[in-house]
Amino acid sequence: MEPAYSFTVPSIEDDTVLDCRIYHPGDLSARLPPQQHKLEALRGAVIAHPYSPLGGCYDDPIVLAVTEKLLQQGYIVATFNFRGAAGSAGSTSWSAKGEKEDFITLVGFIVRYMQSLAESNYTPGEDASPVHQAPRCPLRLLLAGYSYGSLILTRIPSLHNILQRFDNAAIGTSAAEVILRARRLAQETLRTAQELDTKNVRGRGSSTSSPSGRSRALSNTVRVGGEETQSSERRLSRGSRESRRGIDMVKKSAEAPHRIAMHFRRHSSSKSQEDVSEKSKDEKTPQLSTTALIKLRYLLISPLSPPLSYTLAPPSHIMQFFGQSSSVKDASTGFGMLEHDTLAIWGTNDGFSSSKKLTTWIERLQAAAPGLITGIDVDGAGHFWREHGVLKQLLEALASWTESHVV
Repeated sequence: MEPAYSFTVPSIEDDTVLDCRIYHPGDLSARLPPQQHKLEALRGAVIAHPYSPLGGCYDDPIVLAVTEKLLQQGYIVATFNFRGAAGSAGSTSWSAKGEKEDFITLVGFIVRYMQSLAESNYTPGEDASPVHQAPRCPLRLLLAGYSYGSLILTRIPSLHNILQRFDNAAIGTSAAEVILRARRLAQETLRTAQELDTKNVRGRGSSTSSPSGRSRALSNTVRVGGEETQSSERRLSRGSRESRRGIDMVKKSAEAPHRIAMHFRRHSSSKSQEDVSEKSKDEKTPQLSTTALIKLRYLLISPLSPPLSYTLAPPSHIMQFFGQSSSVKDASTGFGMLEHDTLAIWGTNDGFSSSKKLTTWIERLQAAAPGLITGIDVDGAGHFWREHGVLKQLLEALASWTESHVV
């Protein structure tokens, strides 16, 4: 199992460079235009890994096993290293705020990547640049986390709020950089598929004409680093954010280009710098499609229970259900598992979490969101799923749940 792309993106929190991967399913070519009508809509997933100070990264065995299972089910899978993990820059935070923003970054990326594939069309032998059109059917998105990754998952906001942060992002900002990279990689995928189609039209019987040959060609790892926009524009974006951080930690880049322009008008006579800032103000990335076109689900593997969860990150809205009372659901301020189908699966012998507490937690969530929450405890399984036969049970439960919830 090899990724199709190994690449970097800047976290929208602070431009911390994150190592990321995209894996393609074996039948991806049949899901791309012009053949995509033959199968159901594109499926995509983002998987977050365990705690990096204890060795967690996107090469974690459980992350890889779940990735492989989802690929077999036709998912495009994105994995990434949180800040401070493996090759990603930065360091692990004590508040989990940075990690939450890292996760949000990958959600924005995978949505734009899938939309660029699903909403584009080309004819074999013609220009492979995507021409956007209305999506034919909803995309399907699975957000997943294992161990610490599931803890961060419970802290991200609703999908609507996430995508709003990427809507009409000013060129030069980290959000725009994420969107541009997603579009670029999608263009590469479409171009590769088109080249394969053209070769197949010219000569049947080649090694790439079979589904397996097309799959191999679409899955050869391409490494992509650097940035999508000019360094001058990226520098202006970073400088604006840093100068305002001590004044306003809530508002991000909405007024950044204007502030940059004013700063250089006051303190610099360089006309070129003013031109760049004005360009950043005027040029924006396209708005992401409405979340009504995205069927969303959540997956928590070996979720952490208190007190450990409270040690690694402040309590979230969903984690309040571990207590005796809980507030009403509010998807705009916390995890959306009360709004969408969710599977939580853990082992009864988990040394990091209490199976009893997790069972009670799930029961309270089920009462708050009838029909949406599924909880499975695997007898004898530990936190790392190394006991005989338990990983197989985990993967079988995952496959059964995803297939039974196809819309």
